Amino acid sequence: MEQLAAEKASRQRDGDTIAIEAVIQKSGVTFDAPQQTLGRAVLALYCGMATSPDGFTITHCEYPSLEQAGRGAAEIRAIRGATSGWSFKARKKSTLEVVARSDAKKESVDAVLSAFDAL
Repeated sequence: MEQLAAEKASRQRDGDTIAIEAVIQKSGVTFDAPQQTLGRAVLALYCGMATSPDGFTITHCEYPSLEQAGRGAAEIRAIRGATSGWSFKARKKSTLEVVARSDAKKESVDAVLSAFDAL
């Protein structure tokens, strides 16, 4: 719990950090409330996860620098890159993973990926 609290406190609200809340809002897709997940495993300051009733889950991580985001992206690909239905994007100091069930609404997944690209 202390690690999660420290990670939450370390979030950077700057122009190079894309927040999970902003991705969800911009996408217009319905999600359950985002939940914090441990970021340290993928070298992140903070990670959050949210599930959509449209059949997919997003995991979003924030990093202290562009360089660290690149290192985290490599770590994420190595850990989870073979997951079925997995998509991944890295932009600015943030990463976004999407894991979609086979029945996920493609237009909703595309809306989330596009929202991340637009922020």
